[in-house]
Amino acid sequence: MDDKTKDEATVENAPKPVMARWAEMVATLQPAKRTMEGRVGPRRYKYASLEEVTKVVARAALEYGFAYFQPIRVLADGEGHVVDTVVFDSYSGDEINRVSIMIPGKISKVLESGEVILVELGPQDLGKWITYMRRYTLAAAFCAISEEDDDAASAQAHFQQGQHSASTRPQAQDEVYLPAGVHVIHPEEVVTLKETPQWTLFGIRAKEGKTKTFDVGVAGVCDTAAKNGTAVELTIVKKSNGRTITTKADLQTDEGDPEPQEAQEPTPEGSQEDGMPF
Repeated sequence: MDDKTKDEATVENAPKPVMARWAEMVATLQPAKRTMEGRVGPRRYKYASLEEVTKVVARAALEYGFAYFQPIRVLADGEGHVVDTVVFDSYSGDEINRVSIMIPGKISKVLESGEVILVELGPQDLGKWITYMRRYTLAAAFCAISEEDDDAASAQAHFQQGQHSASTRPQAQDEVYLPAGVHVIHPEEVVTLKETPQWTLFGIRAKEGKTKTFDVGVAGVCDTAAKNGTAVELTIVKKSNGRTITTKADLQTDEGDPEPQEAQEPTPEGSQEDGMPF
């Protein structure tokens, strides 16, 4: 084989430009299957596990000439950890993408009184957070998505509809926040006002007024009452900053007596694998 023929063969076998291969990979990347189940208050959903996301990403990366690794960095003074997903071009060794997320050394915990405190992140919880962040950063770095699921889509649509109607509905004259104390109300809807991996703030709207709660048990009781058209007895406390928060909810029976419900403290979302959604 002469030099000209060797050069032609080299050009023919050369990889495509990195961004061309990246675009093709993202366009053909298969969705990860949502095989895990989780719950936030009354909302249930399905999500893809780290194993399922890894299956999809690793196969595509190998086919199109990419590699990745996920180092975990420890921050100074107990500030936490950082999980990185770093993507390289297998041919040149150049870094082409990086997604990093910090895991704080302390997380918020909501007490039954409604007070929010900071607690150290223990080894077991840290393991859950690392698994969650590895999955999240891996999917983000490779533009991976999860397979659509009817149940999860329906649940999400239900809450999005509630949030949209709550934000666009004109506020009635008597729609005010309920003061501290015990109230019997008739819930009309429960919406998610703010959601983080550590906690979720729910909004409860009733004929008698509005209130907020961090307690998933309270949100679940009020959501059930809204669907069934029944009353709920709420216990609302006043915090040191002057704000009120609901800490307890009891369904009312036909006779008017409260049906006890076990209070639940909000925990990081998720299921058996790592406690958090995709």
